[in-house]
Amino acid sequence: MWCRRASFVAVAFSGVALGCSAPALPPRPPGLPPTPQTVTARNPGGDAADPELAALERLAGEPWGSRRDRLSTLIVPLVDARHWQRVRLWGYPSRVAFRFGDDHHGVLAIWYQPTTEASDPESCLARFVADALPAAEAYGTRILDSHLVHTVQRPGRASGPMVVQVVDAEVAGFFGADKEYAGALAAYRSWPGTCLLQGFVVAATKHKALAGRIRDRWVAEGAPTLAWHPRLVEAPAFDDK
Repeated sequence: MWCRRASFVAVAFSGVALGCSAPALPPRPPGLPPTPQTVTARNPGGDAADPELAALERLAGEPWGSRRDRLSTLIVPLVDARHWQRVRLWGYPSRVAFRFGDDHHGVLAIWYQPTTEASDPESCLARFVADALPAAEAYGTRILDSHLVHTVQRPGRASGPMVVQVVDAEVAGFFGADKEYAGALAAYRSWPGTCLLQGFVVAATKHKALAGRIRDRWVAEGAPTLAWHPRLVEAPAFDDK
């Protein structure tokens, strides 16, 4: 069951993990923050001696902002919002997806799907992870820890109960070295006959404790504030990318 619950980790990273890395910059001495002008969407760690640590520190400490899907139907909360890049996930289309840096320090994706079955958050979560299990197996996902959190989505038309599966996972590396991720998958009450889910994963191989704090911040502050645009009066069309 834990493998089923964590399949979104492989789904999220299978779509982007083969992308190009950010260009290398001459690093600053250890302990110094990156030069501000070197911090970009491609490389949010800039010229720090440890750019991954610098990027993760941004996810831990920068304020919340928001982005939208291409149809402007969803308002997506993101820390350091302007440094996330919109991407497509191949193999398991999403409503919208973003990555934090070309080196994939973090990935967030949202899935909006029709259903003829129960559309409560628990049922949507269970079906999603069962369908995504083959991707998890294909990319060598191994679960290190997993638990459920029941909470409430706060703003907007869909305010109500939500459930979050919190997962620490290890994914087999493409070139031998396994990588660890801290992740979570949230399922929401949405329009009748639909399921709305949001997944978030952050790299945890080198800085596990920091990655865990970032993930927990997302669960507490980001996941509950996902919202449909207030102008919507009926369920939007399905247009996954």
